[in-house]
Amino acid sequence: MIEQQPNAQAIWTLYAPSNCKVWPIEKHPSATVAAGHYGKGVSFLPKNEVICSPIDGTLIYMSPTFDCLRIKHTSGLLVHFGFANGVENMMTAGFKKLYPEEQKLECGQPIFSFHMNKTQAACDSLWSFISLVNLPDNYQFKFFQGLAQAKIDPIIEVFKPNSQQESEESR
Repeated sequence: MIEQQPNAQAIWTLYAPSNCKVWPIEKHPSATVAAGHYGKGVSFLPKNEVICSPIDGTLIYMSPTFDCLRIKHTSGLLVHFGFANGVENMMTAGFKKLYPEEQKLECGQPIFSFHMNKTQAACDSLWSFISLVNLPDNYQFKFFQGLAQAKIDPIIEVFKPNSQQESEESR
C-alpha cells in the first residue's frame, strides 16, 4: 500500500482513481502507451468498479465507449485516462456515466462505474493509464508504485523546474 503523504511543494498531486495497483507507465501492456506517446504518467489496474477524478478540474471529454476521458485542471494541466484495452468493443455494456462533459469535478468524485466481470471478459487487459499530456518536459514528475486507495493515496506529484534548470535554459 502507498503510505506516502503528499508533498506540500508539489504544484499538482493526482490521487488514485480507484482502488488499484499502480506501476510505471513503461510497464503498460500497450507499446504506444509504454513508450510515453501519451505523456508522462502511470499505469493502473483497477480493483473496484468505480473510477474517480484524480484531481480537481472539469471533465472536458469522455468517449462514448468509455475507453478514454480527459479532465482539465483550472491551471490548464490536461489529465488523460486510457481505460482497459478493448473496452471500446463493449459498446457501453456494463458502464454508467455519472456526469456530462463540462462538469466540474472534485478530486475523488466518481466519474463512471463499470461491471468488473463483463469488462474483464471482453477486454484484453484491465490495465489502464493516466497521463499528463501537456506537462512541459522541464517539470519534475514523481510517481508512487504499489497498491493505492481511491481518493486517499497520491499516485503522481508534479513540481516546477528548479531555479538552476530555469537559469540554464534561459542561457
